[in-house]
Amino acid sequence: MHDDALARAVRRWKIGFAAFATAAAVSGLGGCGGGNAPGAMRDATQGAADPATTSYHATRIGPGYGFAVNASGQVAGNVPSSNGEASAFLLDGSRRLEIRSPDRGIVEAIDLNDAGQVVGSFSNADGVQEAFSWTSQGGFVRIAPRSDKVLASRAHDVNQSGQVVGTLVTPQGDKGFLWSPATGLVTRFGEDTYLASALRINDTGLIAGEVLSDGRRRPVLLEIASGALAFVAPAPAGSLRPAGPRLPIHLNDAGEVAGSLDSPLGPQFARAFYARPREGLFVDLEARVSQQFPGRHHEELGTFVTALNERGEVLIGVPNGLQAYFWSAAEGLGDMRPPAAGSSLFFNALNRHGVAVGLAEDRTAYALAWTRASGAVELERRIVNRPEEPGRWLRTARAINDRGQILGLGEFGAVLLTPVAEGLSGTLPGP
Repeated sequence: MHDDALARAVRRWKIGFAAFATAAAVSGLGGCGGGNAPGAMRDATQGAADPATTSYHATRIGPGYGFAVNASGQVAGNVPSSNGEASAFLLDGSRRLEIRSPDRGIVEAIDLNDAGQVVGSFSNADGVQEAFSWTSQGGFVRIAPRSDKVLASRAHDVNQSGQVVGTLVTPQGDKGFLWSPATGLVTRFGEDTYLASALRINDTGLIAGEVLSDGRRRPVLLEIASGALAFVAPAPAGSLRPAGPRLPIHLNDAGEVAGSLDSPLGPQFARAFYARPREGLFVDLEARVSQQFPGRHHEELGTFVTALNERGEVLIGVPNGLQAYFWSAAEGLGDMRPPAAGSSLFFNALNRHGVAVGLAEDRTAYALAWTRASGAVELERRIVNRPEEPGRWLRTARAINDRGQILGLGEFGAVLLTPVAEGLSGTLPGP
């Protein structure tokens, strides 16, 4: 994207934001949602329950590992394979639906929406990565088939409307895309706005990604309808920096952004941040952590964001796992490390009620859930139908939905924990 076009896109943001904000307020965009139906109210109450006083029923998912659980309790995951035909799956109640590519190559699912749509990437017949979307009704769809103009592609995120964002590899460099069955593949937004990557999409028409500016990648928030841009971080704050397999940026429906930037201190050093780009607000969370908790190991390794929820609350981690922090604009910064934690501590996900899940590890790993009010609790101790056999059913907790269902992984594979409802009992079901 040329710098003059970039400047016009930023100006359009400033002009169009007032109208966008008004429309969002009228239609309810950017709110917490959840509805007022009795079922929705029960789910909200259940999802906000403190894990320290909640019992869970465990359901064994079967081979593979889960990575996402949606609002209705569907689980998506991946099944590793040694023969080059690794697949993904969707668990829908008692149905386990396999997701395989047309070429029978490796399939890696990345995200799942509430309608059961799974997106990710697969290896085609030439061994090249391609983006895909899958539903039980429509099957497997190749989003950006390989061609002279598209060398490879990868889907990163999907919203509740079925819009998918990702990145194309082209002869001219990387290019962010938006795709849906209705619009097909879109790479130009507004009149002349292009992205170098499109990493997150919310339900209110915003994409978090990157643009090229003066030869550098800079994180931005883009309004799909107009192509207007708002820079996430002031220059020269750095470009986005991935933290392991996680995407380096998070986005909620209110247009709040959190993630990790690189740092002039060195390639090993990441800096956590929070921003409201439409308001020009940027918070250097690394600086807040260093000021409030001086002398800790994060000063040598940096910090990164692992989750952002709909209330603007943020989970902050450290690469070596020696510390973990929780931050919100309303309550400030808090230490998540429990007194009896092992040598490593990682939190992976956070629901809208402020319940975080992850793991601690010393001589063995064990799954944790955490709230600001009660601190951390070992989840395996809260399972009501755990069989009496050796081994840990939960070594880590990977995801949690707003109903309080938790997706975990242990010695016997993936497990879904559901807060106990009246009359629910029995032994741990098999796959």
